[in-house]
Amino acid sequence: MTILSNPRALPDLDFTPTDLAVNVERSNHATSFAGWAVVTMATGIVVQAATLASIGSPPARLFLAGLLLPLLAAGFQVLRLLDRASNAVSGALVTGATAGGMDRLLAGLETRHFWAARAQAWAYGSGLAFLTWSVAVQLLGRGA
Repeated sequence: MTILSNPRALPDLDFTPTDLAVNVERSNHATSFAGWAVVTMATGIVVQAATLASIGSPPARLFLAGLLLPLLAAGFQVLRLLDRASNAVSGALVTGATAGGMDRLLAGLETRHFWAARAQAWAYGSGLAFLTWSVAVQLLGRGA
């Protein structure tokens, strides 16, 4: 089993169950938003395909189709970061059985939040880029 992101060390702090719950909640929110953004963009691209094909100007249609490549790359980057977030906790659980136990789990959760927050930031950026692309497709597709 390959672990893409090793849990990083945390300072020696006393963690309470409340700290753990807050960390998990923040991480879950970031993860769910990033996943939702990728699914929304993928659905939007499928829905916009007919409008993109109906654009009368071949250079504009080709340009907008070419802009799909960076949008798809940004979506895959979000998925890659979400995968790293997922692997952080599973890696902590695997290594926690041998050393550190709860400390490794907390480090894994902290690392999960680290990667999930980056996925969320990428989701915001790629979502804004997709929105701009989508508006351009609609305006050119409707002849505005």
